[in-house]
Amino acid sequence: MIHKVKTSDEGFYSCVGIPEDSTKPSQTYTAELNIAYLNDLTPSSFEPPLPDSKTRIVPEKAEFELTCIPAAGNPPARVWWLDPRGHTVSDSGPVRVDETRLIIEAARAVDDSGSYTCVAENMAGTKMASFNLIVSTPPSIVMDPLSLTVEEGDRASLMCQFQAMAHPVTSVLWRKNGKLLSDNGSHIKMNKMNGTLIINDIQLEDKGNYSCLVNTTGFKPVHSKPAIVIVKEKLKFSPRPVNKKLELGSSAKIYCKAQGDLPPIIKWFKEGQQGTIPDNVKDINGTLHFTNVTASDKGRYVCVATNSQGIINATIEIDVIGMFKKYL
Repeated sequence: MIHKVKTSDEGFYSCVGIPEDSTKPSQTYTAELNIAYLNDLTPSSFEPPLPDSKTRIVPEKAEFELTCIPAAGNPPARVWWLDPRGHTVSDSGPVRVDETRLIIEAARAVDDSGSYTCVAENMAGTKMASFNLIVSTPPSIVMDPLSLTVEEGDRASLMCQFQAMAHPVTSVLWRKNGKLLSDNGSHIKMNKMNGTLIINDIQLEDKGNYSCLVNTTGFKPVHSKPAIVIVKEKLKFSPRPVNKKLELGSSAKIYCKAQGDLPPIIKWFKEGQQGTIPDNVKDINGTLHFTNVTASDKGRYVCVATNSQGIINATIEIDVIGMFKKYL
């Protein structure tokens, strides 16, 4: 009798019978003791192996097969499958077992989705491993994204309304002028779950045709009709005027350039002169023309640019410095 059998107890045991009459031979009977065991089932116990998510996706009406490789054990384990309702899968019907292989002839989204379990059993115990089967259905576009017009620097939002299975079975991507967009997390942000595209601080180069792609595992992506994004150029200086130093008695030009969705009107005035400039200075299409610079030309000048988008201004300091002649 061996209590609390251990692996080290395995081996051959001999029972020896020795007769009282020493002239007679002894008798020996040998028996082997084996310890029953059963290894665990793991994701690699399936063929093909299960991913880390332990989820497999099969398109609706497609055939699905997965083999459960019996775990090592002594004695050899008996293997069977349980369906999502906990019932043993039989060896006949549209969902059946062939030896240790689970077969689904034409997957049905409602009836066949769920958790399937492979069970291995011998006298050492029972081991189980499960996976989740998702039967995917084809996606469709409910509403195409709408075209929009935004001003440079603003935020643009496009929405793709679709009907499909949830992420990660379905993900939504976007194309701009036929090329896939990448999400950089700041300027371009795509929500692959709800189909939203956000463009922050939109620039002129962001204008174009945008379409969404709804991609469900097992099916070809469906494309929306393109939305046209128009970016109106913001009213801005190009470049902004800067402070200047002018020589006394010289001639000079100071430029102020601006641009926008519509060509702006550009005007100069000098602070303290009630919206005008000195008589000896001319404002020609946004450029100040100084002839025979005088000390009174010194001061703060304001450039103003206006169009239907609004008004912007820039203030600069003009300093007048004397001309010195070196006498020999």
